[in-house]
Amino acid sequence: MTRREVIKQTALLTGYALTASMMQGILSGCQATGAAEWTPQYFTKNQADFVSALTDVILPRTSTPGALDAGVPEFIDLMVKDLLEERERRAFLMGLKEVDAAAFKEFGKGFLELPRSRQEELLVKIESAEVLNEIDRREKRATDWNYPFFLRFKQMTLAGYFTSELVGLNVTNYDPTPGAYRGCIPLSEVPKGRIWSSI
Repeated sequence: MTRREVIKQTALLTGYALTASMMQGILSGCQATGAAEWTPQYFTKNQADFVSALTDVILPRTSTPGALDAGVPEFIDLMVKDLLEERERRAFLMGLKEVDAAAFKEFGKGFLELPRSRQEELLVKIESAEVLNEIDRREKRATDWNYPFFLRFKQMTLAGYFTSELVGLNVTNYDPTPGAYRGCIPLSEVPKGRIWSSI
């Protein structure tokens, strides 16, 4: 999957266009090392743990690697540090606090203290509310547009996942010396039934 395809697929999966900083990060090749242990460059240790938990709920390990395996939290840390403007960074950190506040309001515990099923339930509620609020805002005043936190976070998670070397080599198909382009072939002819990667 090319970086331009990652932009397209991420926008399709979330239903929202990517912000300029997201597109810049993907096209510039922002990528995590994929190391199991990493040191946050922008986040505090608590914020990094929170980001890790959120990405793991969005893309858990199944028969394929999950967000943690692909180094997505590190990717998000780099994106926030290097590509977001200061006001976007502040909004991002405020969004993390709001997710934790929503967990306390809904279940009486912080997000990290909740069982996985409650974490999933909370994120579905947050995303649904953000989508409805965004539609309402756009109908009332098209110029007053503030990108919803959770949708941005989800886009960062997906972009970090699909641009990682681990996913490029093990989840999608990768051929360093591809042959002739065949745009329309049966899925049965595609190796392992996977999309192509160009990491």
